[in-house]
Amino acid sequence: MSSELVPSPDDLFRAARYTECLSATEGDDSHEAHLLRARVYLQMDRAEDALTELSGISALEGDLAATAGALRCRALNMLRSWDATDAWLSTAASSCGALSAVGRSEIAIARGFVAMHRGRTDAIYEAAEMIEVDAGPWYASWKLHLIAWAAASHDDYVEHGRRLEQLARFMLENPAALDVMLLARCAGGLAFVAREMFSIPRFEFAVRLEEQIPWTRETREFRFQVKRALAWAHALHGSARTAHRLIFELIDQVPSPGWRPLLYSDQAHFVRATGCDEILEPLLERAIEYSKEISWDSEGEERAGLLSLIVVATGSNVAAARSLMTIYDSITTKLSQKLAIAHNRHLRAAEDHARGTVLVGEGNEREGGHLLKEAYDANVRFGFSWRPAFIALQLHMLTRDDAWLRIAEEAIAEFPESAIGREIRRRARGSADPRLASLSPAQRRVFELICHGKSNKEIASALKISVNTARNHVAAVLTRFGVQSRAQLAAVARESGLLT
Repeated sequence: MSSELVPSPDDLFRAARYTECLSATEGDDSHEAHLLRARVYLQMDRAEDALTELSGISALEGDLAATAGALRCRALNMLRSWDATDAWLSTAASSCGALSAVGRSEIAIARGFVAMHRGRTDAIYEAAEMIEVDAGPWYASWKLHLIAWAAASHDDYVEHGRRLEQLARFMLENPAALDVMLLARCAGGLAFVAREMFSIPRFEFAVRLEEQIPWTRETREFRFQVKRALAWAHALHGSARTAHRLIFELIDQVPSPGWRPLLYSDQAHFVRATGCDEILEPLLERAIEYSKEISWDSEGEERAGLLSLIVVATGSNVAAARSLMTIYDSITTKLSQKLAIAHNRHLRAAEDHARGTVLVGEGNEREGGHLLKEAYDANVRFGFSWRPAFIALQLHMLTRDDAWLRIAEEAIAEFPESAIGREIRRRARGSADPRLASLSPAQRRVFELICHGKSNKEIASALKISVNTARNHVAAVLTRFGVQSRAQLAAVARESGLLT
């Protein structure tokens, strides 16, 4: 084989082939090899190994010294050695005058890295401005990366998506700028934006990007998250079959056990939206069972799957949803430092949504309604689309305030006839139906359970009420709809578009 076809260690690093990169530099004691291996370890979240690698370097000057210091600063920050990190940053500026654009840009990247992980939005922008494009295309990619994530830190996801698309195009059009790990992170952000905010051009670009990335073993978790987000985006854009297929494929590709309940929850959302209720219950039962079996000690975002599952489960089994909430509250492992900064606000909104849904299901409408309103406000602030609409419908059903119904309908006005859009419209029609609107929140829950074939005993269990109270609610619902049996009620509900 020609030596020209053998990728260099630098090429392996940029291709996110980290294990191969480490093997290719094994035994190489040069300064450059030590620095490259330290970069690899940082990308693999192995900060202590990076520090060990850097400790083998001495007597560096100029750009090499600045690069080694910047990498050490990033490792110390990952290990939460704040004093050492800040001490290096405070002295690094004094050396910039003697450095080239490369050395100054390495220091700027370290500043941006620290600012991102500590949630210092303005400092992220400042660091990005310090990166010099004259240092080379790879540094220009990092500049765009920092600007994109600074926008996310400001909850400006329109700008975040625009900048990520700019970054992806730049790397794809400039081979010297390509960093596959950076591109994988970029794809994850774009897929997230495509999932949360309706935009056909951005959705189509995110789909193409996933297909173009040369994914590696080291980036497989990012690909998992990208495909899951794109499944939701497909559902929002009218491709329910593709959404189901992607989630089904991902169940066998979970990077850790905690992701599986999240995928079951996704399936349950899609199934409920398409009205396949005979599949919904087994899915929920398996998801709940699995959630109780596994350990929730991961520092990743898998726990968000519990919150999504809780919202779905409350619709048919409030007691089970409460047990899942108890599991969630028992998780003591904190999110990793990187995820905490990026996801804390989203996680808080998801927590409020789940807790509010459970509390309303249990009859605590005042406190539950307050939490739902908090979740709604947060998701509007993020600029999201379907989540605020979904919560607004919940608030309308709770308060019977038509203003919430108008908000929900306006939020989905631009949606295509997707599975999720149809579900929101079905609920909106149900909220406008005078018979359904006359029911109390508890009776509305009984109505849904009757239409899903639940017995009085099952309704009582789901709502944590006595069988006698359940029987009274059932009688009241049948009377409001002017029918004599459960089967007649389900038929009327379907004919009126209240149940798909």
